[in-house]
Amino acid sequence: LLSRYVIVSYIERPFSYAVPCGRFPKRVELWSREGEKLREIAHLPLAEDIPIAFNSCRKGPRDIHWRDDKDSVFVYTVAADEGDPTVEVEEGGKRDV
Repeated sequence: LLSRYVIVSYIERPFSYAVPCGRFPKRVELWSREGEKLREIAHLPLAEDIPIAFNSCRKGPRDIHWRDDKDSVFVYTVAADEGDPTVEVEEGGKRDV
């Protein structure tokens, strides 16, 4: 079954020698199969400020992908603690939503 939509992801300038390419500015967009940009899903800036701690991550949406059980539905994860595991979240709250 072919989807009517495509998730397009690409890195942008400014590039950096201080961080790996996975931390470069990134843009994620939703396009039609015909090549028309329909929506911007995320615009992530250069991630030079990720805390040096276990389980830290960049701010903003990540792990953007299609749901396997629904047609044309994408999902993503956002860190409720803004990527810093030393930040307290609400009691009983989840770090990733």
